[in-house]
Amino acid sequence: MSSTAPRFTEWLDDVLVDYYGREPVSATFIGKHEYDHRLPDLSADGLDQAAAQTRGLLNRLAELPEESLSESEQLDRDLAAGMLEIHAWENEAGHMWRGNPSLTMGEAIFGVIALLLRPFAPWPQREEAAVARLEAIPGLLDDTRVRLKYAPAAWIARAVRECDGALLLFNSGLDRFAADNGVNNQRLRRAGDRASAAVVEFRRFLTGELKEGGSYGCGDEALSLMIRRGHWLPDDADTMLAFAEDRVRDLLAYLEAHAGDFGARTWQEALAQLQNLHPSVNHYIARYEQIWSECRETAIAANLVTWPDYPIRYVQQPRWAREAASNLYFLFYRAPATFDGLTPVEYLAPPNDASLPVEEQKRRLEATNDSVIKLNHVVHHGGLGHHVQNYHAYRAASRIGQIAGVDCASRI
Repeated sequence: MSSTAPRFTEWLDDVLVDYYGREPVSATFIGKHEYDHRLPDLSADGLDQAAAQTRGLLNRLAELPEESLSESEQLDRDLAAGMLEIHAWENEAGHMWRGNPSLTMGEAIFGVIALLLRPFAPWPQREEAAVARLEAIPGLLDDTRVRLKYAPAAWIARAVRECDGALLLFNSGLDRFAADNGVNNQRLRRAGDRASAAVVEFRRFLTGELKEGGSYGCGDEALSLMIRRGHWLPDDADTMLAFAEDRVRDLLAYLEAHAGDFGARTWQEALAQLQNLHPSVNHYIARYEQIWSECRETAIAANLVTWPDYPIRYVQQPRWAREAASNLYFLFYRAPATFDGLTPVEYLAPPNDASLPVEEQKRRLEATNDSVIKLNHVVHHGGLGHHVQNYHAYRAASRIGQIAGVDCASRI
């Protein structure tokens, strides 16, 4: 890539290589597959080294010579600096990697899921990486167990739920994946058994040895850092809270004033009517496709946005993930990997079909009614809210912008 700022370009190259190496599961979700066989080093020494590398990159940035930066390069300079400042805090403070066992479980579980979800490479290549990551899980959990002395109760409880999800995934989930995809399960099964044994031991540690303690809150200084350098907002937390509370009062007053427009006494009663507006179980997935097409056509006709030819295919959540998914950060729409270029993008709708008991079918249809399909699964995620923005971000001149919105193990 030619640039009038070669020193900055070299520095940004190093920032990205360092990030992918430190967070290899995130790299897989982004589409950088050189690291697919690895899990992050979450040992105390590994976190110390990550913090030192991050501080070193910030020091190098401060020492760069003056160069003529393009608009996108200046943006990347600011974004990368903010990212590094936040990562330095995450690696050094008692929260995040050093304090939350759920993050460890997220990396362990989604390191494997990232290799199963999308056919970005032939299965034998993905299988090698999946086996390697399963084999690395005992070491990852041992490192966390050695350094972690206490954690807030809710973080422990979430990690326990994720252990339960991991055990379902690494046992019946891997078997189902192999059966549904027609692949041999022997190597996955052996590696899955070893990973499961390690998860059982880690769950025992969480419920019997790890002490409850520590603060949920990150503190005013860290919160200010996130607001300023993560979200690039000029207001402080108190100002934003006051604004949000004002808007909530205005919107509640509007809802209360207009409930009668729908023949209801309260706005809660009006909203409850929406659960009765839903497709049949046989038309369930087709309804997603229909609403998505209508949304796109309406937006284009009204000249609201440049909506590219970037198709989504709504499918039901894969069978291999269903038992485990409710215990995990398993998203319906996971941002496509920037550098994989796979289309159409599969949107994993909540499962519902005629094999379920009739009452369960009805409950799921009411929970995923037309309003939920339209607002959440189409407008918010599969349309204007994320999918269209992701398309444009992946083609942006900003290299940080291309990857910043990708969903990874526990967050974007």
